[in-house]
Amino acid sequence: MKEFRLVIWGMHGIYAAGKTMDETFGLIETVEKAAQIFMLTAHLPRINTIQDAELARLAEAWRRLPQGFPEPVIRRSAQLKQQTNADQEK
Repeated sequence: MKEFRLVIWGMHGIYAAGKTMDETFGLIETVEKAAQIFMLTAHLPRINTIQDAELARLAEAWRRLPQGFPEPVIRRSAQLKQQTNADQEK
């Protein structure tokens, strides 16, 4: 797993690789909780959704980008940040 620390195989399960067992289980538990929230809310209308530019601003504010994101996503995040800054200057 050179690029990602966690893989979800549809209809099969999850494979995770962390530096420690605690980190590995933390990855699995995070995905499991996200899946649970998705299943509980999937039937509801999407009212308050976060836009890509907003996510990029949050990542910048917290000085974090989710680990394991491929390079195109990182570049896109930077582009959205620049676009947001340009929009705010108008």
